[in-house]
Amino acid sequence: HEQLQPGIASCVHLLDLDVSWNRWGACKASVQSLVASLASLRALQSINLSFSGVGAGMGPDGITLLAEALGECKDLRRVNLEENNMGAGGMEGLAKVLRAGKLPRLESLDIAGNILGPRGAESMARVLGSGCCARLKSLNLARNVFESQGMAALAKVMDHCPRLAYLNMAGEKISRQ
Repeated sequence: HEQLQPGIASCVHLLDLDVSWNRWGACKASVQSLVASLASLRALQSINLSFSGVGAGMGPDGITLLAEALGECKDLRRVNLEENNMGAGGMEGLAKVLRAGKLPRLESLDIAGNILGPRGAESMARVLGSGCCARLKSLNLARNVFESQGMAALAKVMDHCPRLAYLNMAGEKISRQ
């Protein structure tokens, strides 16, 4: 966790970082350490933070802090935040960074299993509807309990994703509404 910060920060040419499946996010100091490291990783193109527990450890503020740091990595193309207990509040923090155009090269976003609910789906719909993710090719929204309201909001903006080739909404209840 925080001991890795100086080492990771010195890898200024790092393209791909995978710190998934280790629950480091449950520790506030570890999240702050990774956030500090990201400032040095300007070449980073892919980051996998899945199953890290950031939202469980710090709540929506942890996700927002992490999203803001990711927004400084302008070359990021792939972001995996699957199963991080984001909730709607954490999604709003990520949405703010995306709507600001801070990840202009983003091609793949995985936010599956974060229990975003209808409010989180509406935040994501505002992101997609803004056109700021026009390069997006892959979007994993599975297992987020969007319900009919959230699914309807997302359905209305899918035409703003001209390059989308993969969309996962597994585990969502899709109605005819």
